[in-house]
Amino acid sequence: TFNFEIFLGALYDQVVQLDFFGLAGIGPIFNLINAEDSFLLNFGLLYYLGLYKEQSEEYISNGPIGFFQIAIYPGDNIAITIVPYIQTEVPDFRFFQVPLEAELCIDISELLNLSISYEMLYDLNSDGRKIGYDLCNALEIEI
Repeated sequence: TFNFEIFLGALYDQVVQLDFFGLAGIGPIFNLINAEDSFLLNFGLLYYLGLYKEQSEEYISNGPIGFFQIAIYPGDNIAITIVPYIQTEVPDFRFFQVPLEAELCIDISELLNLSISYEMLYDLNSDGRKIGYDLCNALEIEI
């Protein structure tokens, strides 16, 4: 089976002097394994459009994102998700990223979740190789 995903996101990061990063995307996500609410394996192929503003520079990028989503559910209200993916830019493929995201999500109620996520990013672009790390704690409201 498969689902269709549409996503929107925005980011501001004062540390790396990123004034704005907006992202929108669309594409199918294929369910490869679903083991009775204990294990899930998905594959997705999305297409994104991004807008970046850094100091006085602004540029638009777009391209494919391919990813696997692995989810383990050790309890009724707990999910551990790992998502390795590859993202690039077309037509010249000058921008290439290989992030790995891991998240622990705990359901507090039907609409409220507490999540702790970690991301490692390997970024190969015209400036050379960069590796970045990010740790995020969040309260998520599902609507």
